Amino acid sequence: MKELLEFQGHQVEIRRRRYQSRLGVSVYPNGRITVATNKTLSQKAILKFLLEKQTWIQKCLDEAQSFREKYPPKRFIPGEEYPYLGKSYSLKILQFAKPRIEFKDNDLIFYGPKAPDELTVQDRKTYFEILKKSYIKVAKKLMTQRVEHYSEKMQLFPTGLSFRRQKTLWGGGSPEDRISLNCKLIIAPLGVIDYVVVHELSHIRHKNHSKRFWALVEKHVDTREMSRHWLRENLYQSDFLSTQSELWL
Repeated sequence: MKELLEFQGHQVEIRRRRYQSRLGVSVYPNGRITVATNKTLSQKAILKFLLEKQTWIQKCLDEAQSFREKYPPKRFIPGEEYPYLGKSYSLKILQFAKPRIEFKDNDLIFYGPKAPDELTVQDRKTYFEILKKSYIKVAKKLMTQRVEHYSEKMQLFPTGLSFRRQKTLWGGGSPEDRISLNCKLIIAPLGVIDYVVVHELSHIRHKNHSKRFWALVEKHVDTREMSRHWLRENLYQSDFLSTQSELWL
């Protein structure tokens, strides 16, 4: 059973670990607050610690609230905005036997068996899951093409390519030169996707972030600073593609 502590209208989850030597507090984008502590520290002492961190905790809660206001949960209704390759598209629902999606002009067109005015709440949930799977399918195809393109250009070939949906990590690599990419990158401009691809391919030659590594990256893409800024500023724009939302419980 979870150990909870009331703190200024918030339920704080206390996580006790045998070898936890220092108190730590975490505030998550969905507004959840947790404290890590040892097995014996009293709730009174934990509350005192939270009061000392009150200003920081409130700042994090305010920031989390602003993210939730900026990125409300998707309801799969016509006119809802969806990001794709750096642009925003308005959802349009059309009736067609086989479900699929299409980006056309400024619309994200979803083709489904039912007309928009016939959709139940459950239908919308089902169609939304289909839309997410379609996004992921498009993402894998596009990013595979970008990896193949830059592998040839750089003459750096990964031993394998995999796709994930991490919370904050956009790409990664292994000592065996396998690389992974975050499918949620599909919302980013193509230049940002290319930056992440080139970044990971460059690690095949340089297993660090040395000057030679960055020189190799910048030899093939000139979007380093813009891309890093874009990824920081738009971290939660792709939340609707997460396996489990970070903003909404």
